[in-house]
Amino acid sequence: MDKLIDFIQQPWPWWVSGPLIAYVMFSLLYFGKGFGVSTNFKTICCMLGSCKASDFFCFNWRDQIWNLMFIGGVIIGGFISSHFLTPDTAVA
Repeated sequence: MDKLIDFIQQPWPWWVSGPLIAYVMFSLLYFGKGFGVSTNFKTICCMLGSCKASDFFCFNWRDQIWNLMFIGGVIIGGFISSHFLTPDTAVA
């Protein structure tokens, strides 16, 4: 398990992370999904009833649940990586 954590903590080269990001983006385009954190603001406003104020917010927000789950995963992943996957570098 320590070898796996050591591998994850190392910087990944561009030729690994770049194609992974491209794969995710092209998969979302193929399936007709929009991607972006700012789209979640529109979804949250629609969930809170902003449709009464503007037609821009009138859409089926349940179709965007996957994107809200993505944001939840980003927050949880950031917490895990900052608390458990950072090396112990004490500032003297």
